[in-house]
Amino acid sequence: YSLVNNEIERLEMHNLKLLNDENYVVLSESLKVLSKLTILDLRQFSPIHLQFSGICSTQLKEIRLNRCKLSDKSCVGLSKAISNNPNLKKINLANNLIGDKGSELLLNAIAEGNLKVLESLNLKGNVIETCTTIVSFATNTKVKILKNFFLDRNSIGEYAILMIPKLHNFRVRNLSLRDIKLGYLSTQKLIQYFKSNSTSKYLKKLDISNNGFSSKQVNNILKSLVKNTNLEELKMIYINYSSEVD
Repeated sequence: YSLVNNEIERLEMHNLKLLNDENYVVLSESLKVLSKLTILDLRQFSPIHLQFSGICSTQLKEIRLNRCKLSDKSCVGLSKAISNNPNLKKINLANNLIGDKGSELLLNAIAEGNLKVLESLNLKGNVIETCTTIVSFATNTKVKILKNFFLDRNSIGEYAILMIPKLHNFRVRNLSLRDIKLGYLSTQKLIQYFKSNSTSKYLKKLDISNNGFSSKQVNNILKSLVKNTNLEELKMIYINYSSEVD
């Protein structure tokens, strides 16, 4: 196939697993000329051979690359494309193989690319283990209102202590920290964050399921949320991931 119309604004190609090397070359070359592209949706595509650094569009508003087997190496070119698109509103990179190095590249690209209108960042189901980059991102980014922030199923653990106090910088509306292996100290920090109405008052949806809280911790979390009158949805349940949607 060949994408000869460089006026294309929306490119959606899902679950195409039988492409050959020539197909990837054609698609990579096409991304170099699709200058008006606003939505790039290649979920479940496994585009590991694509040259993301060649994306020429500076008008992207949404990137969907969930379940694409993206690694830290993939993030080198992708981060360049992100930094060149200041109007990005949604980035979905869920359920890939992105680790600390890759997340650092991506978050630095968001911060340095002046993405002021970013509304949704989905990094759930990757292999991120530390939060130092997220802390730096929260401190330096120009994003003021991040409506959706998903970090589910990353083995962050006690590193969450560093991240949680910085969440107010985003004015996060929908926060999902499912199954990130929160420990005792990070749970206490989370409770303190909730108690501070000035920092957690923007929360409308909160999901902290699958973190193994004790009954005492659950009670303390509930008490800490009493003053948050904006909270509409709270989840602390067991999730069966076999039926989960990105």
